[in-house]
Amino acid sequence: MPVCCIRNCKTRTGRAEESSKVYYFPKEPNLRKKWLEACKRKEEELKQTYSVVCERHFLADCIEEKWTEQRLKNQSRVIRRLKKDAVPTEYLNIETERKQRINRG
Repeated sequence: MPVCCIRNCKTRTGRAEESSKVYYFPKEPNLRKKWLEACKRKEEELKQTYSVVCERHFLADCIEEKWTEQRLKNQSRVIRRLKKDAVPTEYLNIETERKQRINRG
């Protein structure tokens, strides 16, 4: 199950209550470099094929919605895709939630 690679982001796929779309890192070298810089990550830190960023970190105008064509028994549905030059820009510096220590005396 992919996990968003933005530090302290808790978005995971497969959870019904969150159901956030994730996008895999681009393979194109220049765009991939921009993503790495935006995410404050190094190539070595990421799992090559499994690294993703959730849609929470993209502006709405970076995502395009397209209706699929109806085929046989399948109904049309909306597909959300990133635009070709999209780079994550939102909520990149998420603070950690610190748990309060309970003093037991």
